[in-house]
Amino acid sequence: MHAQKDNLAQDAALLPIFLQQMLSAPPSNKKAEKYRQLVLCFLCSHVAASNDIRFQVALLEAMRNVSDVAKVGVLRPVILENLGMVPTESAEHVQLRRLLATVFDLSAAPIIDDHEEVRAEYFDLLERCGAGQDMLQIEDLSSLLYSAEDLKTYLVLARNLQDGLLVALNPDVQLELVQILLNIGAQSTISDIYSATKNTVVTALDVPSQAVQLLNSLRPGQTEATDHRAPKRAKTSEYVNTRLHEN
Repeated sequence: MHAQKDNLAQDAALLPIFLQQMLSAPPSNKKAEKYRQLVLCFLCSHVAASNDIRFQVALLEAMRNVSDVAKVGVLRPVILENLGMVPTESAEHVQLRRLLATVFDLSAAPIIDDHEEVRAEYFDLLERCGAGQDMLQIEDLSSLLYSAEDLKTYLVLARNLQDGLLVALNPDVQLELVQILLNIGAQSTISDIYSATKNTVVTALDVPSQAVQLLNSLRPGQTEATDHRAPKRAKTSEYVNTRLHEN
């Protein structure tokens, strides 16, 4: 970055490009990796602290191809605020929501496995975005935009699950997630959601042990035990509203 200071002085628009190159480059040693993570957390904290959507989008674009669990942890307040509540109709907000959805990639497996609250928020996000309405049946423009945005967010989440996140989760979390996906696929009237969900479930079935466990859980007589496995989670939007009232 220091070597590019003259270029940056001439054109500050180059900053996101240089940040992206620096964060995406494989670290040469442990010291370089530690420095890269410090820069990543620094940028994520600025995204979380800012109220300027264009600024948030620019920084998230610079980090888009960086896979690191720290992104989920530091960006969690922004994720809850923007993915768990009704969005505005601005193009910047649409882009922000899609960029935030990309942080749930393979690197997010440990935090989803180990932190029940994060896992519940992630599952609720999948369920809400996967429950999109048939756009041909929506008459209100704001509802139409909201549903289209949720669909795009769901497709991003499904793609990340297919690209390794699903099979990286521990077996119990995988099983719960697959059951959620089966419910989404069974209830959806949108072909894109159904196809994305089916392809994601197939990813889990490629693991023989997981396929056997899933089939056993779906046998007649197992439904009741599964239904009482865990209490129903509060919707993400309700969680956000509670947090806002507390503050």
